[in-house]
Amino acid sequence: MGINIGNNNVFQGNINIGDKAKQIAKEFNQEFNDIGKIFELLRMDIIKNYNGDDKESVLKNYDELKNEIIKPVEERNNNFIKNKLEILNKAFSFIANSSSIAGLILTIAQVCK
Repeated sequence: MGINIGNNNVFQGNINIGDKAKQIAKEFNQEFNDIGKIFELLRMDIIKNYNGDDKESVLKNYDELKNEIIKPVEERNNNFIKNKLEILNKAFSFIANSSSIAGLILTIAQVCK
């Protein structure tokens, strides 16, 4: 177990607080300054919570979507992104109850139709 708070109050390490423990954070702020990090979290949500027979296909399509979205805006193919969102709609709907990120992307996809 260890905690390292480095420059700019960046937290690194793991804390095991045990059973029936309570952790309180005051004025806590978590920053995602890279869209790739958010997509990695969503990928982990798919791996953990999606149990459809097409899981490998979903992950392949998800990786293709992520790779297109992380491109600079002027290089993105928006039709490709919309197509992948339509394909992934079922998987995002399935895990939306357990993943706030999937719920957000599902909502954005519905608005962009």
